[in-house]
Amino acid sequence: MCRGKMNWLLKLLGYRDREYRGDDFSVRIKPIAREGVSITHTRNGIRLDLGGERIGKKWEGIEVHLPQKVDPARVSQIGRDLETAFRAMRYGYVIAHLAGMEVVPEAERQAAIAELRDMGYEIEVSTDRKQIRQKRIAGAPHSDIETLRKQTSRMMSLMQSVHGCRARLEILARSGEF
Repeated sequence: MCRGKMNWLLKLLGYRDREYRGDDFSVRIKPIAREGVSITHTRNGIRLDLGGERIGKKWEGIEVHLPQKVDPARVSQIGRDLETAFRAMRYGYVIAHLAGMEVVPEAERQAAIAELRDMGYEIEVSTDRKQIRQKRIAGAPHSDIETLRKQTSRMMSLMQSVHGCRARLEILARSGEF
């Protein structure tokens, strides 16, 4: 009786299984901090540790990027394994592969800085472009929480453009809600 109540409470709080064992592979998800997770994929004795993050309003999904160093012959198999495991554990998902880095043209960099300024942020870029500071422009109107939530992903993309290089991602799998 007590165990049934505990399972109900865990489901209410968004707890899900954290390990999946297939016939010839396994996937383990370990929480790190807040939305961060560590994902361990093992197939044929080869272990791959990946970083990921919980996504969605109630963190009901996981986004993971396979690094560029992963052998290209294994990328699609790992993607399928992760997709199978996430589905079985009832997580939404975005599984991507870092396919390389691309240089952002100077005109696009300047356009990103201008768009961030329109959003109410002043951008300071170090001469080596390794450090970027953003701060609110004095007197800029504050946005409500819903507007900020919608702007967050756009701001991240703009900040990558300001850096001058951005990751080129190949989406391997995505669940319907993401």
